[in-house]
Amino acid sequence: EGDAVEDDLELSRGVVTAGKVRDEEKPRRGGKNVSGAQKKKRKWEKRMKELEEQDEEEARKWLRLKLEGEEKPRRVKASRVVHYHDHDSAGALFAGGSSSS
Repeated sequence: EGDAVEDDLELSRGVVTAGKVRDEEKPRRGGKNVSGAQKKKRKWEKRMKELEEQDEEEARKWLRLKLEGEEKPRRVKASRVVHYHDHDSAGALFAGGSSSS
């Protein structure tokens, strides 16, 4: 009977109930403990950085040009700037504005 009691104790030590989980069986999850305010701040900082990059990119799309016949320089989108070269008349078409043929 003494052996049976010891066997029961061995079994009871090895039994895992719902409230007890062995460390070897369930690895602990890593990561940083971050509060909600810290998460919001990081998200806001990330969004501000993205907006700054977009603003810089948008600024590169615009040129400040002084057009013929106008006094003040204008901002013109770079995609609208076109350069023409008239190979037939060696550029005389666009050279002086009005030229007689």
